[in-house]
Amino acid sequence: MHARQFPLLTATVLAGLGFMGAMGPPILAPLRESIQAEAGISRAALGLGFMTTNLLGCLLGLILSRFLPAWTRVAWFRLGLALVALGLGVFLLPFEGHAWVWALAAGWFVITCGMAMTGTANGMVSDLWDASPHMGVILLHAVNAGGKVLAPLAVLLVGVSVGRSLAGFAAAFLVLAGLCWAWPRDGVRFLTDHERSRPPSLSGRGRLWLWVCGLQFVFIAGAEAGVTSILGSLIEVRRVPPGSLGAPVWSAVTVLIMLSGILAGRIVFTLLAARWSERRIIAWCLAAGLAGTVPAAFGTRAVVYLPGLILLGVSFSATWPAWFGLLARTWPAERTFLSFVSSVGNALGVSLMVGVSSLVGNRPDRLPWALAASAAVMLPFALFALATRRRLGPVRSGPGPRLSERPAADATGPA
Repeated sequence: MHARQFPLLTATVLAGLGFMGAMGPPILAPLRESIQAEAGISRAALGLGFMTTNLLGCLLGLILSRFLPAWTRVAWFRLGLALVALGLGVFLLPFEGHAWVWALAAGWFVITCGMAMTGTANGMVSDLWDASPHMGVILLHAVNAGGKVLAPLAVLLVGVSVGRSLAGFAAAFLVLAGLCWAWPRDGVRFLTDHERSRPPSLSGRGRLWLWVCGLQFVFIAGAEAGVTSILGSLIEVRRVPPGSLGAPVWSAVTVLIMLSGILAGRIVFTLLAARWSERRIIAWCLAAGLAGTVPAAFGTRAVVYLPGLILLGVSFSATWPAWFGLLARTWPAERTFLSFVSSVGNALGVSLMVGVSSLVGNRPDRLPWALAASAAVMLPFALFALATRRRLGPVRSGPGPRLSERPAADATGPA
């Protein structure tokens, strides 16, 4: 495991993706009814605005990081963290009225551009855990799930306030962006050499097939984003909170419980990754989603819908990283390109499904159907995974640069 040789580098990448998990639908979910009221817009309008801004920002970040090849993944990751911190800072400026809505859109555009650039972390972690890339990617997404839990937890701790909830995240991203420049030179060289040591091995039909497999992330990421983004509204508008809890507080608690299912699932599957294949992990995740969708969406009592939401969380836990790990071991020379393709899938899936779930759930009585429809988006991926079980399979990664092959690092100069 090369990751053990570079603790600061690995910790920064994991922490960056951890805090990144709190961005987007996880923090939108417990705050969206408050944002809608403050901005004076409908649920559909907020969802469509998020969809448009998120898609444009992500596409800009992806285009820049893909088609300016003079920069490496390390450089784009550093810049991505800095842009997220900048975008969060826009939210903290004292705008009011319509200006606040435009500032919100502008800040989110910058954030999503930066988030797209940090999507290269999946490829970097695959290289750090070269002998078992799916273990590394699942671990990364376990930390990412911890960040998802931070979003509703922050709301519970500081109240339903966009500014106060995001101020801490802005500070965290500034610190992480600074730590990137303290990475050891041998670690940066290792990642750069590993990226460049494997020239692309696919062209024509092979590259098209990788695109088809990689765009399954549209369904995987879209299902999670749709469920997470609409869940807070469903609970706040359609469910009675227990005891003396207010509806906004119970909404944040419920989102926290669902995201805790994601975190728990990723921890469990990280421990099992050394013995279980990617397909076995995916099968268990899909089974959990099948069992949890109906009670989560249509159960009216907490004793019914909370277990369903935990199962939905488990279904989203390791599906994404296990599929990425399977593709990374099927095409070990294409990890950089696969990171790009998976980021495109994320951008499309998250953007589209937040918009679709918001449109379906614009009327309060349709909120349960919005959650169920979002979860059902995982079905096309399940059918595709079943149909390709004989065409995709892990192969041992080809040789890449090893620490033992590297010259002694120069102790002076910037990384």
